[in-house]
Amino acid sequence: MDRWLEEQALVKHEMQWTILSFQYQADLWDERSKMKDADLSMGHEAYAVKQKKLWGAFHLKAMEKFGLHI
Repeated sequence: MDRWLEEQALVKHEMQWTILSFQYQADLWDERSKMKDADLSMGHEAYAVKQKKLWGAFHLKAMEKFGLHI
């Protein structure tokens, strides 16, 4: 029973870490998409925006799925 309780606690923390990790990635790509550097081409900016949306969607889905269990 102790092992099960320990595993349950670990899984809850892993769900929180996953949510935070997805949010971090979304924020990171948001910063990259807003860079106004001469080296940032339109293609790079578009890729960064796409990645921001992708990680943001992961974050929202994780919140939706894990939110009830945390």
